[in-house]
Amino acid sequence: MEAFEKPDIEEDPEAYQVFIQQQAMRGIDAFRDALLETHETFQGLYETNREKMRREDTSPSSRNPTAASTLPTERRDIGTSDTRHSTVPKQVKLSTAPTRRRIYGRRFELELERKRRQQNND
Repeated sequence: MEAFEKPDIEEDPEAYQVFIQQQAMRGIDAFRDALLETHETFQGLYETNREKMRREDTSPSSRNPTAASTLPTERRDIGTSDTRHSTVPKQVKLSTAPTRRRIYGRRFELELERKRRQQNND
């Protein structure tokens, strides 16, 4: 049987289920790759904007000598994630479909590093 040939559900329901799972995993892998690329792009924009805000003059633009900006030039609460655990189960009950490692928090950077190493080895 060819890789793209759709098995008959009447003949072999297990083969059909495996076929569907393989198609789903291809779609999930493509989505994960796009998500990682988008996250990397967003991270670059974030760092660029953060650096731009840091370089901007923080003095007040008013002629009032007592005017002072209360807006912080740095925000440590943005761009960092303290997420250390996931509430999503690793394996879904009663499912035979394979799963992928969840990506959240610091795992974005780790997954990007792993992907770069893999591309350099190829």
